[in-house]
Amino acid sequence: MINRFPQRPQAHQLEAESVAFLRAHAPFGWTCDVPDNDYGVDLRLGLARNGAVTGEELVIQLKASAKSPPGDAVFVSLEVPTLNFLRKMLEVALVVKYVAEEHEAYWLLLKDFNKKPRVGQKSMTLRLPRANKLSAQPWDQVADHVHDVHNRKLNANVPGVPARA
Repeated sequence: MINRFPQRPQAHQLEAESVAFLRAHAPFGWTCDVPDNDYGVDLRLGLARNGAVTGEELVIQLKASAKSPPGDAVFVSLEVPTLNFLRKMLEVALVVKYVAEEHEAYWLLLKDFNKKPRVGQKSMTLRLPRANKLSAQPWDQVADHVHDVHNRKLNANVPGVPARA
């Protein structure tokens, strides 16, 4: 009898490697959860300050590839429905692409991608600058933006406080 076993596709391996990389580079103390259903959110990070969870969160759309062409950016293709979904969420969305050959991930806050799809367009390509290395620990910058957005949303429910404080 020949021993044959199921094969683990490279895509599954890249996904596991990318999640491990992100978790290893996320701030210690922040929470990292994987949603049960993936409609465009691969991970949800909960922010913490001085050991206290704040209720502030961001969602991550995580892509991975074995390698990426040289240049000053890496590219991520998102289906238009996924892009629409991420843009409608109340949480801040961060797009991350892990490149296994470089053992690096690159990021872009979705707010910084302002192109809109044309009627009938199925997907859009986002440009993530190679300068935006996840290993460079951009978390203070990201957390400041999450904090600002979170406070604007909370102020929307407070009488007499302008929503754009």
